Amino acid sequence: MLIKRTTKPLKEETAELILSRRSEGMLNKIGGIIESSALIHGDYDWIVTFTAEDIKQAKKYSDTFIALQPGEIQKVTLLQTLMFIRKQHILNPDRKKLKDFL
Repeated sequence: MLIKRTTKPLKEETAELILSRRSEGMLNKIGGIIESSALIHGDYDWIVTFTAEDIKQAKKYSDTFIALQPGEIQKVTLLQTLMFIRKQHILNPDRKKLKDFL
């Protein structure tokens, strides 16, 4: 999930939500797990990588997340990983199957 903030200053409670990892608890309640969360520089401000059973569950999490920060999030983009080529320094032994996706 890519998150772009508005230009408004971040509220104290939003910063606390991020730092306290309460958003992880929200995702755990609907059956997902956060793998990573990072502040980034570029077109977006934050990236959250998480597991979900399906895109409906991922959308539910992103909608819940947005609702907790009204007026502070400009845009959320959900991306779905189809296949890892390398993850945590380990090459996928089935990476040649990437051609099936292309």
